[in-house]
Amino acid sequence: MLLTVIGGTLIQAAIIVISASSAFWIVRSGTIVDIAIYTIRSFINYPISIYGKSIQLLLTFVIPYAFVNFYPAAAFLDKLESGTMAGFYAYSSIIVGALLFALACWVFNRGVLRYDSSGS
Repeated sequence: MLLTVIGGTLIQAAIIVISASSAFWIVRSGTIVDIAIYTIRSFINYPISIYGKSIQLLLTFVIPYAFVNFYPAAAFLDKLESGTMAGFYAYSSIIVGALLFALACWVFNRGVLRYDSSGS
């Protein structure tokens, strides 16, 4: 349980850092941050199984919010579908969180290298 909480925290932090790092390349990046943090995150208020396959793939592999609550909760409540990868996904939120946070640090560092001050 503790590893799942840590993994979920890393995933949330990584998505915030990646979306905020877009400010290094895009002047008005507030919309990107709002979409990544508030709009996409609202999808995880419901089980991802109610969405179509494309949204499920998006929330599992592209923006992995499903590892924050859906897969761990399904394992905790013993609601995993048999014959799927959900069992593996349920216990891999710490791995996904660590990898995504490493990616976020890389994106941030790339942005810092590109940064040009607009001040005098």
